[in-house]
Amino acid sequence: MSTQMWGEDSDCADDKEKPENAGKCPSSCQKNIDCLIASCSDCAVVDVVCDEEIDTAAYPHLARQATDEDGNPQKYSDLDLADVPAEKRIRAPYGDSGLFETMSIWTPEGCRYPYYGFMPDEPLCSDCSSMYQAKEEVLHGMWDGPCNGGDPPGDDDSLPLPSGYPGCGCDCAEFLRRPLSTCTDSSCVNVAQNYASSNSVCDGSEVKWNTTAAACATYGDADKSFDSTWVGSDGSCIDDDGNVQAASETCYQTASSTDEGSLTDKKANLKKQCAFNAASATTPVALTLALVGAMVLA
Repeated sequence: MSTQMWGEDSDCADDKEKPENAGKCPSSCQKNIDCLIASCSDCAVVDVVCDEEIDTAAYPHLARQATDEDGNPQKYSDLDLADVPAEKRIRAPYGDSGLFETMSIWTPEGCRYPYYGFMPDEPLCSDCSSMYQAKEEVLHGMWDGPCNGGDPPGDDDSLPLPSGYPGCGCDCAEFLRRPLSTCTDSSCVNVAQNYASSNSVCDGSEVKWNTTAAACATYGDADKSFDSTWVGSDGSCIDDDGNVQAASETCYQTASSTDEGSLTDKKANLKKQCAFNAASATTPVALTLALVGAMVLA
């Protein structure tokens, strides 16, 4: 999916190299982003594959695929999707965490925060575990997403920054203010655990679940603070009491923010307006739902 949108043969890949698009998010890339959001909204699911090393004792038919050509151990996530055992893959919501990761890996710098605001107004999935995971990844994940604090990504210092940067990004504050209203104290906040089949286990480095046991990290026990690696590294998004700034306070606005309402037509006419088709992929989506903090099962 990601490579179909931004790979070598895509219009976006060509347009981002043109001198007139330096530091910008070309219109072809913006279209791809809109199509991605439209396709993955409403809790659309993707394949998530366990990143454990292949167990040839449990799956002897995978013995030839258990190592690469150099003899290094292979993981289930290295296999073609059709070869992955059913117990080692799940279908789970793409959600905002998937969007953060895809945008951080595949898009041109000019299409990322703080240069371009790609976040939709509404969450791509309002399930408790999906929303909690997205918030945790913004706070503690590898990618800074909409809450880039004061160190813009990339090496090109000539890219135009929004007025008011560094400071609290409006998209960051709005995202962190989203109420997790679908969560109760007993809600499981591990996306993989929520969607894994019964009697299956994955103990990978990034993806973990265990449905042979009843235990799951719950929202009642989860960390609800906004202590963060990324959020307003200068403290601008979080007040002295540890709360997200009020909506009335000043924040910087990125070049564009995606209006969920404007995607209605695209959602109704995806086959006509959005050229890529994630369902046609034969290998696992280039995405693992990284489970961090309270979301990783002990």
